[in-house]
Amino acid sequence: MALVAWSQILVNLLTIAVCTTSTSATVQMSLNVQDAFPVRYSTVELTCSCTGRCHLSEQSVVWTKGGQPVAQWPETPGFQTPAKYELSHLDLDSDGFFAFMEIKSIDTADNGLYRCRLQSDGTVHFQSNQKELTIEQRPSSEYPECTVRPVRGGKALICDSERGSPPVSLQWWKDGQPLEQSTPDDDLEDFVQARLLVADDESSRGRFECALTFRGELTGSCILDRPNVTIPTTTSGLSVGQDLVVVCVTSGNPASTVDWNFRPNLQASVRKEGHVLTINNVSSRDNGTEIICEGHNAVGSNQASTVITLRPLQTTVQPIAVQLEQTKIPTSVDEQAQFKCVTIPARLPLPPCVWHYNGLYIDPSNTTDRFLVEDRSEHVLSVSSVSTLDVGASVTCRITISYQPIAEVVLKTGFPLTTEAMTVATTSKPSVPLMPKLDDSSNPWKFDIRSQFGYIIGGLMCLVLIGIGCWVALKAKSLLWNKRDTKSSRSSGADVKASCIRLDENNFMVDIGMARPAFPNTSLPPPPSLVTKQVSLEQESPYQDLEDVSRQLQHNDYQRLISNVWMPPPVSCCKE
Repeated sequence: MALVAWSQILVNLLTIAVCTTSTSATVQMSLNVQDAFPVRYSTVELTCSCTGRCHLSEQSVVWTKGGQPVAQWPETPGFQTPAKYELSHLDLDSDGFFAFMEIKSIDTADNGLYRCRLQSDGTVHFQSNQKELTIEQRPSSEYPECTVRPVRGGKALICDSERGSPPVSLQWWKDGQPLEQSTPDDDLEDFVQARLLVADDESSRGRFECALTFRGELTGSCILDRPNVTIPTTTSGLSVGQDLVVVCVTSGNPASTVDWNFRPNLQASVRKEGHVLTINNVSSRDNGTEIICEGHNAVGSNQASTVITLRPLQTTVQPIAVQLEQTKIPTSVDEQAQFKCVTIPARLPLPPCVWHYNGLYIDPSNTTDRFLVEDRSEHVLSVSSVSTLDVGASVTCRITISYQPIAEVVLKTGFPLTTEAMTVATTSKPSVPLMPKLDDSSNPWKFDIRSQFGYIIGGLMCLVLIGIGCWVALKAKSLLWNKRDTKSSRSSGADVKASCIRLDENNFMVDIGMARPAFPNTSLPPPPSLVTKQVSLEQESPYQDLEDVSRQLQHNDYQRLISNVWMPPPVSCCKE
């Protein structure tokens, strides 16, 4: 780096100032850069040379910026050179030396006046000339900026820009010729301005341009011009009674305002809202009226016009047909179906369309139902959450023109129908909101009318059996707990009276009220007219429950069979 600096010193020494404090030594300083305004974040090198009686062993080289020390070589105790400065030197035998200071990654903070000096023990012996370092600073791309301000007797066209480094230059032009301008005395330090004063007459009309030049190159410009005015609205082929909205588009700098004029005057009512003109209920007398939009700004005006042309009355309107098709067929439950209503031939703007579903009107503004109506570029109806109950539903679109053509289709699906599906009749009755069908194949409590009916019958039978058992238990209890010598009787309604007599705690006697039968064996003693059951306390234990009673009754029947004595079965008694 030192050798490169040495060659730059010998070839490109920019400015040399000599300050001699002794006839035996001379100190010079130079800035070794290819550009007088180095770009930001580049590296520059300053060179300090001393010829004559200069000895670094006895003195130090101190670099200053704006009079303040920023680097020193060699360093003395208590002073530290910042890392962004890199110092070096080159001895010239006994005739002097070269000292170099390299500044890395320069920024605007490095701008200033630099100097080197030789000193020892705080005493300055030799000092060089000053060298200014200025870093390039381009103005922002948003500049220059052109504005117009009113002044006494005319207008001031003002062009502003950042000053930049090196400073930019601004120049006003008109019709390819430079104009005489002025620079205000109150310019800010970081900004520059060019002013052009024009009279409020024809000389202020036209196209003015302010050009910005930076380092000899044209880098930007701003323009002041009269507005460019256009009317993109079509005003031909109108019908009597139709409303017309006309838009006037202006462009240019400065901003413009518009005025609306008519030649001849319009008969219809008019509403002017800035750049928008609304004509209500165009009449036949407005045919051929010229609509004029004139735009104005500070440097001029311009205008555009259009003519109202009505459709001939004898022209017949071509009838249109309506075609309705289902553009989206759902392939599973809860998907969306979509329908498109098209006019043949197509008409722009789209004529109004009315939709019906199963004969019911669909409100396009209702966002809470499952119908969505779109009428921007096409007439489209979307039906969400389609189920099997929607299959075969009637969808109708009607174009609301004079003869109101209509088209109708039925809703189609692409998923299989189950036995629970049913076709929705195309009536005008309101459709019932459908609940989504749940998958209950894995539900152990799935409802089945046949199984539920079986559960009901089984429950009733259990109740009957429980009632019979309770009745038998109560009868047995009354049999066991009747008091001694208590007689109970019951009539059967056929002159037969049965009775039951309690003999003691464990014995009872039953009379069924029937005549004793004749026995063929006369050798046997006639049986008693009453059947008596005697139970001894030593032979039998007391009855405990219904099972003991039943067992005892079976034993008695067996005894009668083996004794060849037949008697009707005993009658339950013991009811007090």
